[in-house]
Amino acid sequence: VGLDDRPEGCVLLTAEEARLDDTNPLLLADFKTANTSKAQVTVYPVMTPDGENAITWFETSRNGIHPKLSHTVKDVKNPNFLMVIVPQQDANGPLPTAVKKLTGDNLGVEIHWGDKIDRIVFPPADADGISRSMEFMRLQDGNAVLQWDGKQ
Repeated sequence: VGLDDRPEGCVLLTAEEARLDDTNPLLLADFKTANTSKAQVTVYPVMTPDGENAITWFETSRNGIHPKLSHTVKDVKNPNFLMVIVPQQDANGPLPTAVKKLTGDNLGVEIHWGDKIDRIVFPPADADGISRSMEFMRLQDGNAVLQWDGKQ
């Protein structure tokens, strides 16, 4: 069945005609379709297996339209996929000075912000190939100033 075709027996109603039950109509809400936000994201691919990239638009009922980034990977094992996404209010927002993949047994990344370094580490995966914890550490002048262990 094509996108514009009607399957046999289908009912097609406008939003004004549709009802949740016998008495309650659907709630209709207007939202702006113009993208007035200057917000943006910068994506740093740290470990990216071959796959399909796509940038599309995502429409929400409350917050209007925003870009949707997707990267699809088809792999039977853990593809060791890691990206750093940095949101910014506008083009003048701060960006890292460097984003570096950690080497060794642990999957992870160091994000450099001038004199600060954010280190995110995913310890080795368990028997089923899934890493179930994450560690975060902020370093300033080589000293840990913030540390968090996010084990499940």
